[in-house]
Amino acid sequence: MKCLTKSECSDWLHQHSIVEEPYGSGKKISGSYLQFTAPDSAQASMHLMRCLIGNHSRHEGDLECFDGILGKFEGALLLLNDWQTYPPDMYSIVMSLRHSHEEQRSLVDAPGHLFDANEDADLIGQCNLILMYNWTAYLYLASAKATFLFWEGELIDFWTHDMEIYQKVKSLIQELKLRLT
Repeated sequence: MKCLTKSECSDWLHQHSIVEEPYGSGKKISGSYLQFTAPDSAQASMHLMRCLIGNHSRHEGDLECFDGILGKFEGALLLLNDWQTYPPDMYSIVMSLRHSHEEQRSLVDAPGHLFDANEDADLIGQCNLILMYNWTAYLYLASAKATFLFWEGELIDFWTHDMEIYQKVKSLIQELKLRLT
């Protein structure tokens, strides 16, 4: 994982032809869109993220490797937008992950988290923290197949240009008994 400034995030998104912050940017996004409630338990959040991203970080004794419904994981950018209501214990866990990657800057200075194709487990864990902490963040796939916005642990927005992925995500939402809004 590498941390990025807001400007570096914008550059990465431009390089991957991904619309930055589609919800509030006012830019028209072609493709399909869903908004649904976030899972109400840590286990359901973990299941959602594993189904979306897949399981590629294999270690001896781990589950079999599989691609998530978003396809082969090629990396992602997780951009934190709002963590203003955090207690210090929440902040310290995220900062510990950042420090383990030799990042010393604060979330304010470098709110982006860039994950390589072999860092799917770290991404899944970080997304679950975001959901559990009720923070707001955008998740952009390097493949440009999907963008997610996690809204303060309550709602998740999803954009894609791929109708097959759209249908698979919609089915997963129904399987998890999450409500479309």
